[in-house]
Amino acid sequence: MKGRNLVFAGLFAFLIPGCGGGGGDAVTVTQPIVDANGGGIWVGQTTDDSQPGVTQDFVGVTTDSGEFRFLSLDTFGQFIGTFTVSGNAASGTGLGWAPIGFTWTDGTVLTSVSITATVTERQQFNGSWSTGTSESGTFTFAYSDTHQRTSSFSKLSANWFYTDGLYSVTISIDQNGSISGSDTDGCIYVGDASIPDASVNTYAFDVTVMSCGPFNGMYAGLAVLDDDTVQDDTLITSIDNGQVAIVLVMAR
Repeated sequence: MKGRNLVFAGLFAFLIPGCGGGGGDAVTVTQPIVDANGGGIWVGQTTDDSQPGVTQDFVGVTTDSGEFRFLSLDTFGQFIGTFTVSGNAASGTGLGWAPIGFTWTDGTVLTSVSITATVTERQQFNGSWSTGTSESGTFTFAYSDTHQRTSSFSKLSANWFYTDGLYSVTISIDQNGSISGSDTDGCIYVGDASIPDASVNTYAFDVTVMSCGPFNGMYAGLAVLDDDTVQDDTLITSIDNGQVAIVLVMAR
């Protein structure tokens, strides 16, 4: 990648002896393979084969239904797509966004991406990635216990904000999951949050961006609550519209 490293998420046989006194042929009984649940919040590192020894910290958010979002909270590069699991083997495809201000080797900011991985349910999600621009690397993720927290609108409801001194954005989420907000560029955000599975700490966001020039459109993605100084005081959101991807890390 130009300018910056990006990388951004049994079969058993039993022999049963023949019955009766005379013995008989052994019978092989197989147990069906159980597919691992691939959902989780993951923290770890990614590598780029073109830059040996260089790693980048990444956060992964995956769902048991097969959605993955791998993102850097430093560069805001993202890998987003869907995956399936067979036994402990996962594979998926999607899109890869270069970090803001950088490109892939062919000069684009968006390319296709595929992943292959081994899932140890609620423990590890490790594998490799490759892009349509012929770049590749690996990822090694460990499961975060924050995933096991329940989700609710009472936890999500707040005024969330981010500022770096030059740019600021504020998003309000009410007790029904309604989203509204704006930023210092004049962009307007409206939408809704939903709870796909109340037993885990993952929210689905559908947001329309308006008055924002080339960023206008309908976005969808996932969000999780994380901890900075106290529990659930940080909102990490990854949304995209198929052309533009946005990462927001906000505080109450």
